[in-house]
Amino acid sequence: MIGRGMIRIKACCCMLVETIKCQVRGEPMKRTKFVVSVAVALLLCLVFFSGASYSSKLAAPLPALKGAVQIELGGQKAVIIAEDPLVIMTVNDSSLERRMGELGLKFSEQLGSGYFFERNLEKKLFKSDGFLGRYIIFKEAGQ
Repeated sequence: MIGRGMIRIKACCCMLVETIKCQVRGEPMKRTKFVVSVAVALLLCLVFFSGASYSSKLAAPLPALKGAVQIELGGQKAVIIAEDPLVIMTVNDSSLERRMGELGLKFSEQLGSGYFFERNLEKKLFKSDGFLGRYIIFKEAGQ
């Protein structure tokens, strides 16, 4: 019995093969379209079939996916994926502390999945809001 995952893999591979066939036959497809379509197909295969788990209360997974790409390709350990409320994707907890330090907030304490940061008399709480594979998504609480 073929599972849903295998059907998706087959569909992505078929789409990729058809795109490559069109390029080889010399049909009017620009190089950039070809590269983009291959990249999208590979990215979809990677996201759906790599075993990467996604669990978050974010409305759409695309900002989280963009953050993961920024971390992988940009060499950063933590990126801001939303501004209001502030949402940060990190590789680990210490990356969150460093990123918040860059924003002028000093780590004060941790309680469970919540991290308290302070600046002067202002305190902010960031809680673990989900994950995407090996990345942790932190969201500012109280927003």
